Amino acid sequence: MNLKEFKREIGKLRAKKEHLERKLAAKREVYDQFSASTPEFPDTGIEELYSKTAAAHGRGIKLLQKEFGYNPLYKKHNGSSRTFHGSPFVPLKPPARNNKALPPP
Repeated sequence: MNLKEFKREIGKLRAKKEHLERKLAAKREVYDQFSASTPEFPDTGIEELYSKTAAAHGRGIKLLQKEFGYNPLYKKHNGSSRTFHGSPFVPLKPPARNNKALPPP
């Protein structure tokens, strides 16, 4: 490589460096604007609320099992009159639409 080719390669690398520095500056500006406009989230205590709710749910399930023979899988029943007879909720399918407009509810 002679001096002329070397200078040409250095020029290309400098141009690429300048281009990348401009892109980086633009991205930093966007980042700074985003960071300035994003509020800090206060500690809402959601973890504590979740743990309390999960514990209460567990106690409720145990109560249903003890008092009503509830089975979370809806498979077993003990035959007594206090047996829990439940089934999971399945929503109804909406009525089939034809070309006529449906009356208002």
